[in-house]
Amino acid sequence: MDFVPGGFMSPQIINQLIDQENKMNIQDKLIVEAYEKKNELESYVYEFRRKLTEKYAGHIAPELKSNLLNTLDKVESWLYGEGSKTSKFEYQQKLDALKKETLPIEQKYK
Repeated sequence: MDFVPGGFMSPQIINQLIDQENKMNIQDKLIVEAYEKKNELESYVYEFRRKLTEKYAGHIAPELKSNLLNTLDKVESWLYGEGSKTSKFEYQQKLDALKKETLPIEQKYK
């Protein structure tokens, strides 16, 4: 490291360290946001599965229920497999697609 007289770091080194810290803070924020979106997707899977087996159980056709449960299982498998460490954007895409598929049931049986 470059030090100025008196044993202090040079302004250039200080600025480099500040830039490095800012980059790490941005990276940390992205990681936290991705984790939160993953958690939101995971919670939606569990909550909708619960609704299918309880709240909506007597109201939807068995074939539709089976198809939705299969979709939920696939999303859950993806979450713990190839989707375990992906971006907030990918988690959001999966959540949006799942909500689009489940929205008609949510609206019909509120």
